Amino acid sequence: MVGSAMPGSGFLRRLPRRALDVVLPPQCLGCEAIVDEAGALCPRCWNAIQFIAEPVCWACGFPFAYALGGHALCGACIREPPLFARARAAFVYDDASRRLVLTFKHGDRTDAAPAFAEWMARAGAELLADAHVIAPVPLHWTRLFQRRYN
Repeated sequence: MVGSAMPGSGFLRRLPRRALDVVLPPQCLGCEAIVDEAGALCPRCWNAIQFIAEPVCWACGFPFAYALGGHALCGACIREPPLFARARAAFVYDDASRRLVLTFKHGDRTDAAPAFAEWMARAGAELLADAHVIAPVPLHWTRLFQRRYN
């Protein structure tokens, strides 16, 4: 046996998934178009999502058009400082991203969790590196019952 066909290489582990993809191909998380792998966005949806990157408000993570330097704050955080130290979001919540978020939260699209986790980890990398504790915000028991996950 050669290369990727060897049993220890993962080929045999991926074989059932590949067979399932032939019958039920992976769909875009945004529009359900056929994509190459599960948990991905098609090019049209990818281009529509406004991922947030530096420069951003030091406190809330609101995106700035250009770098202001230091620990610059947006107008909203200057006017009324938030009760938290810092926060980040992976992308702007708008018409393009709304369906992604709502189908994940309320449409039982837990297959989107790995993609959301990757995007959030990238957006919050600096905060995660400085964190001493990471604690989830508990979901009210009635919502937990409806969604089945926190």
